[in-house]
Amino acid sequence: MPKWWIGLVSVGHSDQRRTIFDVVKGGVEGKMINQISAFDCLFAGNYIGRHYHKKMWEVYYIFSGEGTMHMRDIASGEEMSAPMGPRFRAIVPPNVVHELVATTDMTLIIAATGEQGPHDTFFPVRD
Repeated sequence: MPKWWIGLVSVGHSDQRRTIFDVVKGGVEGKMINQISAFDCLFAGNYIGRHYHKKMWEVYYIFSGEGTMHMRDIASGEEMSAPMGPRFRAIVPPNVVHELVATTDMTLIIAATGEQGPHDTFFPVRD
């Protein structure tokens, strides 16, 4: 299973009219994106996530604000935390507990593959 990825999204195209950033191109790991959720504001001190999915991939993209993405692989126990800010993208594969904590108010989108809902969202016991 491919690991997570966090990093700055590079410019896809730029001219005198605009600058375009390709957040996702061609799906995620060959899977079609079937939902995009927009968060007008995730207020400072709050979080999204603290769960994992067995089948679904997610892509987080930050428009404004700052926070920290925490991830833990269910199988290996490997953990990662990384700062997130404008133009940052996090790709979260299945079976990775993920949580985005807002340091400042944030505006973001989450794109997801596969069916969402309680049948594929699991909340692990916190240590």
